[in-house]
Amino acid sequence: MAHRAAERNLKEVEGDRDRAEFLHTTGISRIDDDAEEFVEKQQQEEGAKKGRSLLDEPKGWTKDRHDSYPTTDLNLVTDSFTKGDRAYIANILDARLSPLLQRVYGIAPGAVRANDIFIVRYDYENGQKSLRGHTDSSHVSFNVLLNEDFTGGGTRYHNRVANTYTDGKPPKGDVLVNNAMVYHEGLPVTSGTRYIMVGFMGVDRVDPITLEPTGLNLFSSWLSLPWTQVNLKEAIYVSYQREESSPGSKRWTDTKFVRNLFHDIVRAAQIMGDLWSPHTLTKLVNDANATEYIKALDAAEDARRKKEEKDAADGGKAERRASWFKNQ
Repeated sequence: MAHRAAERNLKEVEGDRDRAEFLHTTGISRIDDDAEEFVEKQQQEEGAKKGRSLLDEPKGWTKDRHDSYPTTDLNLVTDSFTKGDRAYIANILDARLSPLLQRVYGIAPGAVRANDIFIVRYDYENGQKSLRGHTDSSHVSFNVLLNEDFTGGGTRYHNRVANTYTDGKPPKGDVLVNNAMVYHEGLPVTSGTRYIMVGFMGVDRVDPITLEPTGLNLFSSWLSLPWTQVNLKEAIYVSYQREESSPGSKRWTDTKFVRNLFHDIVRAAQIMGDLWSPHTLTKLVNDANATEYIKALDAAEDARRKKEEKDAADGGKAERRASWFKNQ
């Protein structure tokens, strides 16, 4: 699936390049303002992305979507995946990830809003081998290992207070789920190519589009240190943006005192999280029970969908589900 999307990306960018070269060499750009603008835009973009374009190895894969911590990846929405690809993945996430988030974190499925779901590759021979330490721009993150023909790799989770770490190296098909504020890094592969599917998920008390309550409870929101930390960081960011774009529309959250207070709370939440929440990996389902567990989840999802179809036919309201791709 990912390789097909990369091939479609490559064909598209090669077509754009060929068109730009044709317009330039035939002189069309001298008599057609739109064509001239197109050529100039292409030349500027190619210059800015020199060494990091879709035409570089591995071809068709983006290398610059994430500014601070770039990865070699493909986004499920903005890159050349099909609707069928997204529907297939959404069905699996609804059936298998949503119940996990609800059971472990207390997050109602309808409160989940994916900010970014993408396929990452780490290449030993020719490409990005690892990813330096960072936290994610989300509330909860997950990653699923998609292949086995490599060595090395994995995710290292750091405790910034105790200066310790725990390495997560799950088998193919297993998912790692973590509070996105946990400091972590992608360990280097030592041979082959490692593929993972990564998701950054926001968690909302109110749907940002419909303004309807999502069903998220107080325990999983304001009484959760990670949730509070992420939302206060976002409030600080929005405050600076508002001050820059509309200096005259200052709110109480835009004062220096409030911003500094939010900064202090964020730092305190980070320290308390590292102190009170020991970094450990817990395997929720034994390998011996994994097949039956997946079957049970899939069966429950089939039953939910049939109930939704019946309720819809009777004029009932559909159950809120996670938004996996609409907000990317």
